[in-house]
Amino acid sequence: MGIHEGGNDSSSQFEDDGEDFDYGSENLTGNLPMERTEGMPNTSLNSSGDCQIWNLPRTEEEAIKLFQDKGVLPKTKQCVNGHSMTLYSFEKQPFWKCNTRPCLKKVGLRVDTWFADSRIPFVTAARFIYCWVYELTSMTWCERELGISGKTVTDWNKNLREVCLFSVQRRNPEKIGGVGHIMEVDETFLSKKKNNAMWRAAVMAEGRTPFNAILTDIYAFWAARFP
Repeated sequence: MGIHEGGNDSSSQFEDDGEDFDYGSENLTGNLPMERTEGMPNTSLNSSGDCQIWNLPRTEEEAIKLFQDKGVLPKTKQCVNGHSMTLYSFEKQPFWKCNTRPCLKKVGLRVDTWFADSRIPFVTAARFIYCWVYELTSMTWCERELGISGKTVTDWNKNLREVCLFSVQRRNPEKIGGVGHIMEVDETFLSKKKNNAMWRAAVMAEGRTPFNAILTDIYAFWAARFP
């Protein structure tokens, strides 16, 4: 399923009454250094075609656009009555709103996406995912540099490992199970670093770049479960 962070917290759910949302104790942006070196060209990719740390999103709007461009978040949405909705991405908790009267329906941007159970800001999520592909997501690192709790770090690491497992299985179906065989995978298998290594090896073999690859695989993972 999607990201889950420490159980069901009613403060994380989107309400239709227009009230602001509380991110809880999570840092809004984290402390990861994001300043570009003087004279550095304004590009989001390095020579290998992957994102560099100082080119990561600095605002919620930039992070939302990144995830939209990779298919992880939708670019358009219709309300239950079939009207086109407008995205208000500058809000503390971004939402879609139908401006057709008398409809005026409103729904959170995270609803029905991989981020449905996540409360951390999108800009922090982008930085965590970037750090994850370069194996920089220890609890100590993430608490200090991203300002997120150890429980959230554990949940995000687990969910990204699940994406890796899905990606590896999808690319190598003949090596896992087969006709007449039932495969059972539990959380102990998901926790093994072997899956991360297999995913990284597949990414390199395919000539893909890690950050772009994991975003693409998140999209495929979610789309396969909710076509």
